[in-house]
Amino acid sequence: MAESQERRLVRHGQGFYVGFGVLMLVLTLLAFYLVGNHILPGAIVVPILFFLALVQVVMQLWLFMHLDSGRRAYSLLFLFGFGVALVVGFAVWYLTQPYA
Repeated sequence: MAESQERRLVRHGQGFYVGFGVLMLVLTLLAFYLVGNHILPGAIVVPILFFLALVQVVMQLWLFMHLDSGRRAYSLLFLFGFGVALVVGFAVWYLTQPYA
């Protein structure tokens, strides 16, 4: 077990985490720039913001929750919970829509 942790540390060195941290910072600054400068209309900015947020969530989960550690059961359990959260979120959105 210690050997696999050493391999992970070699594979994910300090520069790897710094690089992804900088990338997440750039994505955050891009989101602030899009909203703050009113470059695009709101109908276009909102989907872009959701996409940027999704990219950041996936990066953070993959790196900091160690979903890449090779433990398939943890990854599947997490994905199942994420799927349940999506279904519940969609149900709440659907139920709050006004009748046409």
